[in-house]
Amino acid sequence: MFGSRALQALVDEAAPDTDLAYAYSSSMGAFLLPHPELARVMHFAELDSDKWRQYAERTRPPLAWVYRREHRTLQRFETELAHAVDANVFCTPLEARIFLEAIPEAAEPGHLVFTGVMNYYPNVDGCEHFAREILPRIRAAVPDARFTIVGAHPTPAVRALERLPGVAVTGFVDDTRDWLRRAAVSVAPLRIARGIQNKVLEAMAMGLPVVGTTPATQGVGGESPRDYLVADGAEAQASAVIELLRDPERARELGRRARRFVEERYDWEVVLAPLDDLLASCAGGREPSYSSA
Repeated sequence: MFGSRALQALVDEAAPDTDLAYAYSSSMGAFLLPHPELARVMHFAELDSDKWRQYAERTRPPLAWVYRREHRTLQRFETELAHAVDANVFCTPLEARIFLEAIPEAAEPGHLVFTGVMNYYPNVDGCEHFAREILPRIRAAVPDARFTIVGAHPTPAVRALERLPGVAVTGFVDDTRDWLRRAAVSVAPLRIARGIQNKVLEAMAMGLPVVGTTPATQGVGGESPRDYLVADGAEAQASAVIELLRDPERARELGRRARRFVEERYDWEVVLAPLDDLLASCAGGREPSYSSA
C-alpha cells in the first residue's frame, strides 16, 4: 500500500554515501530492506500488526477474518524487518514489551549463544569450560550477560550447567536460526576441533559476531579480527566477549564483515567450482589433481 518506486529510487541513490539509515514506521522500513550493507535503525512507532489483532477480536466474521489475516501478514513483515536491521527503537517501554512478546527472536543485548549437538564430547567440554570459567568473568563486567546452549541431546553434565547463574540449556529446537537471531554474540569455545566448524559458519552467515578459539576457527579460512575474533584461554575469551558487548557498533560491524566473508567464500558456486573442475578432469581421462573442495 505504501510502496513507491520514486522513493525507493531516492533511497537507492543515497545509499552509497550513507553512514546510517533511520526509518520511522514499518512502511518506511521497507525501503531499507534492499540495502543490507548499511547500518540500519528501525523506529517502530507502534506495532501496526497488533492493531489489526485488536480489530479482529472486536468484530465479527467476515470482517474479523480479514483483520486476522492482515495481522498475520503484517506481523511476518515486521518480524523480517526487525531481524534485518541493526537496532529497533520504540517510543515507550510498553511498546518495547509488546514487540518482544510478538517477535521474541529479536536480538537481545548480552545474550551469548552456542549451537551444536550436545552429546558430542568437544561441544560438552567447550560449553562446560565456558560456563564455569569464562561466563563468570564476563558477568562480573556485564552483569546482564547470559549464555544459552542450543542443541539436541544435552548430557546430564550439560543439563547441570543450568544451575549456574546466567546459563540456559534448550535441548532440541526446530530451527537454530531462531536462537541465533536472539544473540548478541556467538561463541565457539571449543578446545578440541578439526575441520570446518559449521556452527561458526552458520553464525557468521546470520551476520553475528563470533568469538572462537583457534581450534574452532582454523578450518574456516577467515582472518581475526577482520571476520571473527580468535581468543584462547579464559581471560582472553572473556575480554573479547566483553569488548563486543560494551561496543555494540563494533559488534554489528564485525557481524556485517562475517556475513560478507561467508557470501564471498562459501557461496555454493564458489565452493563447488574446484569440484566441477576435478570431475571434468576425471571424466575426460586426464590425471586428476587433488582439491580441498
